[in-house]
Amino acid sequence: KMLVLDEADRMLDMGFEEQIDSIMRQISPDRQTLLFSATIEGASARLARASVRNPVNVDVTDEVQEIPDVELAWVELMEGEKRGKLIELIEAEEGTMLVFCSTRQNTRLCAKMIANAGFKSGELHSGLDQKQRSRSLKRFRDGDHRILVATDVAARGIDVDNIAHVVNFDMPYSPEDFVHRIGRTARAGRKGKATNFVTVGDRETVRQVMRLLDLKTEKEETPKKQFGRRMKRARPRKGVPTRGQKLF
Repeated sequence: KMLVLDEADRMLDMGFEEQIDSIMRQISPDRQTLLFSATIEGASARLARASVRNPVNVDVTDEVQEIPDVELAWVELMEGEKRGKLIELIEAEEGTMLVFCSTRQNTRLCAKMIANAGFKSGELHSGLDQKQRSRSLKRFRDGDHRILVATDVAARGIDVDNIAHVVNFDMPYSPEDFVHRIGRTARAGRKGKATNFVTVGDRETVRQVMRLLDLKTEKEETPKKQFGRRMKRARPRKGVPTRGQKLF
């Protein structure tokens, strides 16, 4: 009589669309369906249209009051410079590192590049089956792999203690996902660091993140070959930390 689809967008990201369809085909079309999702767009919007009739939409605004004690760094660079910069970060630090990529293809390539550079790393994305995902996460949690490269599958719902550094190799599509990503570090009262690789195509996402976190920015002129305008410095409000921030 009732079908509940919780975290619908994440289930689809993790590759469970076929299983969801199989369940829906085997239950009554007269059911009541409840679908919960952080975003209703793309695949989750298609799923919503296919699974409901006469829907009522309930929108709960996600207000971010505060982010963890995270040192934010923004690195302005070209797309082709990301890999070299990531290796520099890995070589300069000893702690655990969670690297976020936008697609599973980028995740595979990034993990392979890190391994070729001589560092132990794992990968986590929807292209792996559940056994492979669990094994990769366990090795990262146990310290066998210092680095885990992942899609947004790892942005929520995983609990790994003492992740020292989160790197947004690719910026997320939404500012809310940004907050969930950096929330993987600085857990349980600890301090953490988040480095964000920003290219020209990420300008709007960065602006949205600034608005969401209530960071006020100043602007200064920069050479045309770069972004045209540069965010100089962020002044925190409502307890948002800026220690060591570099804003493009």
